Amino acid sequence: MPGAGNTIDQYEFDFDYDGNTFSADYTENSEGDGKTTQVFNNPGTVDVAVKVWANNGDVQAYDTEMLTLQLQSVTIIKPSTGQHFNEGDVVPFEATITGDPDFDLLPVKGINWGDLTSTIPSISEREEDGSATITDNHVYNDNTIILQGDPFPAPIGVIVGQTTTPLVNIQVDNEPPTIIWVEPANPNSAIPSVIAGEGLKLTANINDPGKNDTLDAEINWGNGQITNINNINPPPTPPPVSGISVTLNGETVFNKAGTYTVKVTATDDDGGVDIDSFSVNVQDKPSPPQEGGNSGGQTVTTPTQTPTTPVVNNQAQKNALNKQIKALNKKIANLNKQIKNHKKKLKKANAKQKKAIKKKIANLNKQIKSSKKKVSNLKKQIKKLK
Repeated sequence: MPGAGNTIDQYEFDFDYDGNTFSADYTENSEGDGKTTQVFNNPGTVDVAVKVWANNGDVQAYDTEMLTLQLQSVTIIKPSTGQHFNEGDVVPFEATITGDPDFDLLPVKGINWGDLTSTIPSISEREEDGSATITDNHVYNDNTIILQGDPFPAPIGVIVGQTTTPLVNIQVDNEPPTIIWVEPANPNSAIPSVIAGEGLKLTANINDPGKNDTLDAEINWGNGQITNINNINPPPTPPPVSGISVTLNGETVFNKAGTYTVKVTATDDDGGVDIDSFSVNVQDKPSPPQEGGNSGGQTVTTPTQTPTTPVVNNQAQKNALNKQIKALNKKIANLNKQIKNHKKKLKKANAKQKKAIKKKIANLNKQIKSSKKKVSNLKKQIKKLK
């Protein structure tokens, strides 16, 4: 470098020095401090050369110094592009950030999750090679958008300095709501009974893992009355901690004796559907007891009559139960069709995609098992009818 007594005329910087030919990318005159900033767009190593011009009053001379920098880079380990998750799942995140150990890393400002949210991750202590590990996790409140039949993925990136890089695209799938009976309890195991003219109350919980989903419900009472309830859970601000759970209430009156099928349909705003139904026996009102009379000064006592239980039309009840079995078998066939389609996807999927698809297949098999159990209970009820 210039010796004592020399004055600095200018600084020149070559940010991609090839080791032979110096080509100045930035020049600063003597009024500067010899400091500058350069943004490198690609990770890896780069050779930087600095030329300092000095003047001792008679002769202008220069000296050149060169250094090799390890540029900062981010590598996302998980999740991987193309991986599938369900809304409500915890999506783990891990990445490695690497930079020259002689320089500080640019600050990691957050993880951009691709759903208009970002979080500040945890960052480990740097290793000797200058690398550090970034970890975080995220729960998607809704599935990603479906546009013209094609999935629009959720791009995930690391916010470093003023840029977000790199990106991986994952797919978040919708999960349908589920209906859980509260009143009457276990109606598919024990058929509820009411008297004609009296009310039947229905209460069910509808659960959905998508926090941002809205739900519609329909109750078909089987007596010509249909109750529709729309947007029964407008998205709250902020959203609940884990999924959504809403309570569905309804009431009807059956005016005639017979066997009726009550069906509840729950639908989320992404097309997910759950349907469940049960039978109810409606009995005629018992005959009132006859009152005693008085004739010729004599007291006549009419024996109190015990009301007889009306005979329920077993055939009508069987028909209603068979109708439920038919609907459940249709549901099972549809679930099997979905499993078949997922198995086709397995042939073209990578290891991580296969894991997500197998998880979906396992969930569908659980639904099939539950539906088959309902069919079995309904068949037992039919067998008990004389």
